Formats: sequence, structure tokens, C-alpha cells
Amino acid sequence: RLYAVWKLETYTITYDANGGNGGPVSQQKTYNKDLKISGIRPKKNGYTFAGWAKSRGASRCTYKSGEVFRENKDTKLYAVWKIKTYSVVYDANGGSNSPSSQVKTYGRDLVLSKNKPKRENYLFAGWAKEKNSMTCSYKPGGTYKANASIRLYAVWIRDAFQIQYDANGGVGAPVSQMKRRSETISISKTRPYKSGYTFLGWGKTPNARTISYYPGDRYAGVEDMKLYAM
Repeated sequence: RLYAVWKLETYTITYDANGGNGGPVSQQKTYNKDLKISGIRPKKNGYTFAGWAKSRGASRCTYKSGEVFRENKDTKLYAVWKIKTYSVVYDANGGSNSPSSQVKTYGRDLVLSKNKPKRENYLFAGWAKEKNSMTCSYKPGGTYKANASIRLYAVWIRDAFQIQYDANGGVGAPVSQMKRRSETISISKTRPYKSGYTFLGWGKTPNARTISYYPGDRYAGVEDMKLYAM
């Protein structure tokens, strides 16, 4: 009498890195015995490995690394890749109305937001990579090429300046004046008064001996200034 000899069937699970490299070696699955999908993850520059699918062009995974494979058949699994993205965040850096964050995709240039933040008495110059930098790395609408997340800080140029007047022992000093960077204004024509003295003009220090400005002179500077009656 002869008896049948049976051998459990086995199946080959093959991995295809699908454009990447470093994929797992093939595995053998035994009939009706669970097999864990390899935990080795392939790599592809600019992409994140998402899992394994049964077709090359699939965008969704059939299996994740370490999941159980139960099918009793030879199977070829293809790596599913998700392209990397990076965040571009805008910081108004003391201003307001920052542009909304943007998402940059690996290998693709990003056109930066053309929206400009606002800050009272300042002009927006552009965007810098560091909070306290006065050097702009990017302008609104410029091109961002790096494959990295970044936080951009608004660069501000002061636009408003104050001229203050000190009667310097007298009375009736003019009220302060404001000027914009692009403006040229006239020094106040209001003259202070001091009993027993004649007003000569304005100096830059309380004890100045040289007149810096006369009433009505033109001023185009871009700094705060305090003038003292002489």
C-alpha cells in the first residue's frame, strides 16, 4: 500500500522599488500561513516611501511595511512614492497681514506670494531668512527653488521720522513735525520767545554755537531730529 506524500505549496513575494533603490529581497510564503511584509523600506530622492501596491502606477497602498500578507499566490509588489513637499511660512516681523503659507513641491519652483504685509510708519522691503536681517533674500513674487521648508521674515525700512523742537529756556516752541522718507519738508516757521533774548535759529544741541536750521529751511533727512532754540 502506497501513501501520498504532500508538500505545502510556497509562493514568492517579490518587491520592486519602482524607481527607487534599496528594496527588500524576495520572500517565500507558505500556503495558508501568514507572512509579514518586509520592514525594509526603499529610498528615492525627493520622495517619501508610502507602502506597497500591486500595480506600478498605483497611488494607494495595498500593504504597509510589517503588515500581514495572507494571499496564496505569487505576487509582485511595487513601491508607492509620495513626492516631498515643504512649507513656506511668512512672518510679518512686527507688522500685520502676512501672506498665507505656501506649499512647495520637490523639484518644482515656487512663485512666492505677491501680497505684502503692512506696518505703520514703515516700508516693506522684502523677505529675509533671519528675523533681524536687513538684507532681503526674496522679493514678493520671486522664485523659491530650495527643497526645504523655510520661514521668511519681513524686512522693514523706517518711513516716518519726527522733528521735535525745544524752546531751550524759552516758550512757544513749534509742535513736532512728521516726515516721510520720500518727503522734503520745511522747518517750522513758528518762532519761540524768551524775554531779553532774540531768537536766532535752531541748533542740534542745547549749547550749540552753530545754527543748523533757520525757520522755513528745507529738510530731507531720514532720521529723528531734536532741535534746540538758539
